[in-house]
Amino acid sequence: MIANWAAYRENKDHVEVAAQHLENCLDHSSATTPEFREELIIEAATFQALRRNRIDLARAWLSEDKSGKKSLNRYLAEATILHQEGQAEQVLAKIAEALDYIATIPDGARLESAFKKWKVEIEENREDKNAAKAEMS
Repeated sequence: MIANWAAYRENKDHVEVAAQHLENCLDHSSATTPEFREELIIEAATFQALRRNRIDLARAWLSEDKSGKKSLNRYLAEATILHQEGQAEQVLAKIAEALDYIATIPDGARLESAFKKWKVEIEENREDKNAAKAEMS
């Protein structure tokens, strides 16, 4: 299990190899703690959305996480799915939730910058699209 997790993390640029290692982790997740199993499920959702553009499978994996716990990875997975669906406003709302959550955890400032950067990129993209629409009118 741990070897497959390490191999998955090392092979993220090789989609099929990474997918096989992640699948092996999920197959053996009953041997781990419930917390790590939840993280694997959320990782599977993010992987499907980001690497395979399979939003249907990403949502299916995310629905398998029954913990109800707030986690940065959960916010990331939800925002990634929404982003892949082109739902900029909902992504911004999810990022705002993530930033609120980050403010409550130790070492949150280090994590905050990545979400803020993503927020700025989405807002700039939205402004560019609005300006292009205005020019066409």
